[in-house]
Amino acid sequence: CEGRMVIMAPEEDSEKILTALKATPYAKDAAFIGRITEDNPERVILNTELGTCTLLPKPQGELLPRIC
Repeated sequence: CEGRMVIMAPEEDSEKILTALKATPYAKDAAFIGRITEDNPERVILNTELGTCTLLPKPQGELLPRIC
């Protein structure tokens, strides 16, 4: 998923953030994809295109940007 990112922010700010992102040519497809809940601390639950939910796997390996 090169060229993609996940932004974690308070849910009440999500619409403002999405509006700002969609105003740029590089993030016109930005979307709210999930939330962290008290039931699943430290996990991100994603809403799938099929209307189901799945867990976003924790990052693995080196967490530095790759420069090609």
